[in-house]
Amino acid sequence: MISGIALVTIVGVLFTTLWVSNRRRWKVRPPYPPGPRAEPILGHLRAVPSSYDEGAYREMGDKYGEIVYLNVLGKSIVLLNSERVAIDLLDKRGVIYSDRPPLPFFDMIGWGDVLSFLRYGNEFFKVRKLFQDQLARKKCDLFHGIQLSQRCILLRNLFDSPDRFTSHAKRYVTAVVLEISYGRKVVFDDDRFLKNAEILDELIAAVGATGLNILDFLPILKYIPPWVPGAWFSKFAHRARPLIRAIKDYGLEVVQQDMSSGKAQKSFSSLHLEELSRQNGATKEDLERLKVAAFQMYSAGGETTWSAMETFFLAMVLHPNAQKRAQRELDTVVGHGQLPEFEDQDNLPYLRCVVHEVLRWYPVVPLGLPHRVMQDDIYEGMFIPEGASVVANLRICPGRWLAESEMWIAFASILSMFDIKPIQDDQGNDVLPKAEFHDSLTSFDPGDVVGLKALRKSIIVLNNEKSASDLLEKRSAIYSDRPRFPMLELMGWTTGALVFLPYNKYFHDTRKVFQKQLSRQASAIFQENQSRQALVLMQNLLNTPENLEAHLQRYSASVVAEIAYGHHITSADDPYLEMVTTMNVLLAGVGGQGSNPVDLFPALQKLPSWFPGAWFIRYAEKNLPIYTRMRNYGFDEVRKQMALGTAKPSFLSLNLEDLLREGKENETELHRMKASAFSIISAGSETTKATIHILILSLLLHPQAQRKAQEEIDRVIGSGRLPDFSDRDSLPFVECLMYESLRWHPPAPLGVPHRVMEDDVYRGMFIPRGSTVVANIQSMTLDGNVYRDPTIFFPERYLPQPEGFGEPQPQVIFGFGRRICPGRFLAESSVWIVLATLLTVFDIRPAKDEQGSDIIPPEEFNTGLTRYSEYLCDPEPLDF
Repeated sequence: MISGIALVTIVGVLFTTLWVSNRRRWKVRPPYPPGPRAEPILGHLRAVPSSYDEGAYREMGDKYGEIVYLNVLGKSIVLLNSERVAIDLLDKRGVIYSDRPPLPFFDMIGWGDVLSFLRYGNEFFKVRKLFQDQLARKKCDLFHGIQLSQRCILLRNLFDSPDRFTSHAKRYVTAVVLEISYGRKVVFDDDRFLKNAEILDELIAAVGATGLNILDFLPILKYIPPWVPGAWFSKFAHRARPLIRAIKDYGLEVVQQDMSSGKAQKSFSSLHLEELSRQNGATKEDLERLKVAAFQMYSAGGETTWSAMETFFLAMVLHPNAQKRAQRELDTVVGHGQLPEFEDQDNLPYLRCVVHEVLRWYPVVPLGLPHRVMQDDIYEGMFIPEGASVVANLRICPGRWLAESEMWIAFASILSMFDIKPIQDDQGNDVLPKAEFHDSLTSFDPGDVVGLKALRKSIIVLNNEKSASDLLEKRSAIYSDRPRFPMLELMGWTTGALVFLPYNKYFHDTRKVFQKQLSRQASAIFQENQSRQALVLMQNLLNTPENLEAHLQRYSASVVAEIAYGHHITSADDPYLEMVTTMNVLLAGVGGQGSNPVDLFPALQKLPSWFPGAWFIRYAEKNLPIYTRMRNYGFDEVRKQMALGTAKPSFLSLNLEDLLREGKENETELHRMKASAFSIISAGSETTKATIHILILSLLLHPQAQRKAQEEIDRVIGSGRLPDFSDRDSLPFVECLMYESLRWHPPAPLGVPHRVMEDDVYRGMFIPRGSTVVANIQSMTLDGNVYRDPTIFFPERYLPQPEGFGEPQPQVIFGFGRRICPGRFLAESSVWIVLATLLTVFDIRPAKDEQGSDIIPPEEFNTGLTRYSEYLCDPEPLDF
């Protein structure tokens, strides 16, 4: 038995031997490549850019050399900043540099099995062979017909709407890669493959940079469950994984069905399935491998080519001399006005240079995907440890020949048929775009989603329609809640009002009440009232045009009172008219959301009214009884009329009759009807008045649009009668004039805020649960990517070409998703009948000053709902 002393001696000798051995090894081992100074424990964590910024890494290369070493939380990263070094390591020593580091996030979402992310081994070689069998340079010729067919559609779309060139380029590359992958042609815009491509675009953008996120340094975090606060990656994976799985399965299932029915086109998938059937049949592993390979073509191929095409358009605008030289070469070789074919490639060397220069000027994926070195290595006296992540991009793409031919035929055809020029401003000067790029594969303007933090509250502002649609419509299940409105709560205004209700079953049941009575078809029963009230408005304007504000107040109140309660306003002291006026005064006293202390600190609701500075409590206590009395008044009147059999058809009477007939006349339902009817009055009157105010202002400031609309009315309706709703489809310019006024200055430029109900990730941005989400409607209606010259008042823009641009009507003004305004059809018809009648009866002219000069009102708007500044006009009666 070994004595204690002997045991200590043996351990000591072993420790000393190991220490000496390692010390010799440390002395023998060369140094790491140069890099920034490391910090204890963290290493170079703070030196790593927060975004995947190739510019920051390029600056490191300028400072430290062609090869830079970083160590982040014990993990080695090697940056290669020159082609020479990248070729030496990743190409010439590819046998040890072709692995990938573990990418836990991609594994979590089900994307880790694609070729780009596979570890270097047998499965990698099997999947790579699938691509090499069909996508080698010579075999790509098989797919030229697809590219040529889609080329024609691209050119036609560019001719029809050149301002939408990015959308057309996106459709082109998606259609090409879809047909090559699965043999499916894109026919309709709602094609499921197109929808799947949109989902993948979002997922690609949301995933963000590969190899440089917190999970890559701390993989253990992947075991955190989704419900843990801050575990956005787990929550994202929980949502994304089934989507990716479904998209993978769907593509191959469609091809197999097409092959069974004998209608399959030649494609990457069908050719491999045929080859597998000629052999011993496809195993489960073979099908899964093929499914993933086709998915990679579909998910990655279109996105990278689209980004390159966007860069091409930008390059041609900024470098017109290069564009002209390429066009001269095309004219010489192919002929002026002729489309190039693939056999022309060898005779068009300058055009090939254009393709390569576009890719060099700003690479689609500037940093590529990280490699992993599989054993210790020494390069030019520098030590690169086993397991280090090596950042560069020479694990060469197997689909490069296909991508290059797709870009070549598109670039050549576009340059043969078009001059790519910058847009011009109002003075005819070129507006040159800036060569700015974003640090992700999918290009998007980071300004379209803005995050703010105020008193520990997160506010997300959506500045374009796409981001609003993506979140408030496509993800409406978690974005349809409302934040609290503490001041309105004190006033009793949120009680039962649909616009303020939280997103729950009560909201859904209340919304059904509105949808039943206020759908486009159902609301037609109120058109007779709208036409009658429009005539009253015209008579009042003829008698006292200086009282425009009062006349519009009466019109809007009359319309909503008859719709909500069946009440016809006949005098200036009508109780319903007084009710609307009082509500406007009360709202003005409250101010906008967030404009008083209780909205910022809801706990202040508990203050006693005598507390110094608690004016909001005193204001609410004073006015709550007034609000309650107004809400009860109309409801009680209609119930009395129903009991007497004198009630007129209205939103409230029709719904109460339904309750009685269905035996649901309980306290909950009666309260719902009372609040719903009153919300028509409280919300509908002021927005209608504000919209017509803006519309009349637009007629004053744009008399040429007024004349064109009047000419259309004279041509369609003639003399002797006024327009009615049956004329609406025959008066397209009047319709355009109405929508242009709404787009020009929406009555509610920020809408009503939403609230996100759980943590979410959008385009790589974390949106925490409880955030207030604001749709910046004014920004959307002035979006230059949607509307050409958006600041110009141009009603023709909605007409089809050649008279207009075929641009979309601004439906964003009515809200989004499950919170879209249920009374939008009523609102539209209330405004349209006033506009059409006004244009028939009057010339809207500016008022005149004492010297007889026109008083042109300024284009000034206030904040809040009542945005217009007061102005004067002089309606001149017309003969009709």
